Amino acid sequence: MKLPDRTVMASIAILAVVSLVVACSGPSAATGSPPTSEPPPSAAPPSAAPTESPQASAEAALLTACLTLGPQDCERARAFAVSALEAGDPPLRYVQVGPFSCATGDRCPLTLLARPEGDVVLEFPDAAGVNVHLKVAADGTFEATRAAAMGVPVEPASAGVEAGPIEFSLGHCGIFSGIDVDGSWWDPVGPVDMDTGEAVNATPGVVTFLDEDHAMFASPTGFDVQLVRRDGAKLLPMCM
Repeated sequence: MKLPDRTVMASIAILAVVSLVVACSGPSAATGSPPTSEPPPSAAPPSAAPTESPQASAEAALLTACLTLGPQDCERARAFAVSALEAGDPPLRYVQVGPFSCATGDRCPLTLLARPEGDVVLEFPDAAGVNVHLKVAADGTFEATRAAAMGVPVEPASAGVEAGPIEFSLGHCGIFSGIDVDGSWWDPVGPVDMDTGEAVNATPGVVTFLDEDHAMFASPTGFDVQLVRRDGAKLLPMCM
């Protein structure tokens, strides 16, 4: 028997594949309904995605220490305080939110509901700034009283050090005495546990450099503070 030549065999193969595709694209076996002819929904165009305003991005990146408030209410207090800024004010370089004292008792939740009154220091370049005293009501309304930030601008006096952990003791006012290490002041950032006496007293510990501009102070008892290097002078409060 004579076998078909290669051209005929190829044609037969193509017809078989086409028949299989047509069979698979026919009515659904489960429902008997024809396939939909609508194209799948397309992704939203990039312009439809929510975007963050430049001002919101700048505020989110602003170095901030949260003293006695949790992250959410720290951000709320900062936003309340920033509303007291005026058109001619310089751009902010650093914010200290708190301390905010407990309305009742020595210890309470880290919220504005439990700690409705306190201060926010808004620092400008060149060791200048304003102090905003906040009173926050339970319904979210607030009063913001602006005054000049009290303190003395002081240049760093420490010498450079080799990389690696170094012993360091906070001054008699704790973190308010300032942290002067490796030729720079270091600003506390993030949450700071002010309910411990170590935050406001002379406390021995170790400064560990995480990189050129980031470090951590930690005491042997577990009190720790995240730090960011500052260029130039720092406004230190007149702590007695």
